[in-house]
Amino acid sequence: MPHRTELYEDPPSACWPIVYSPDYNITFMGLEKLHPFDAGKWGKVINFLKEEKLIADDLIVQAREATDEDLLVVHTRRYLNKLKAGKLAVDRGWAINVGKYK
Repeated sequence: MPHRTELYEDPPSACWPIVYSPDYNITFMGLEKLHPFDAGKWGKVINFLKEEKLIADDLIVQAREATDEDLLVVHTRRYLNKLKAGKLAVDRGWAINVGKYK
């Protein structure tokens, strides 16, 4: 039986195939400005498209969070366990993983 997920929905046909969540814009005490990857660029793209009246909120497919079962379709349990520091950082605002990576 194929994996059943709530991750995807059938968006209205009027929606563009653009998936977005404000959660994509990651900030932490200004440190994101030092990172070579602009973690706020997705919000800037969406805001630009809205300002130019190319899209509106009701035309964007809202992103949903994947469950462990969704992620296990393409990742191993071992890999997901290594991501716990990332989850902890999201929950508490910061985290450090001092584990050895092989």
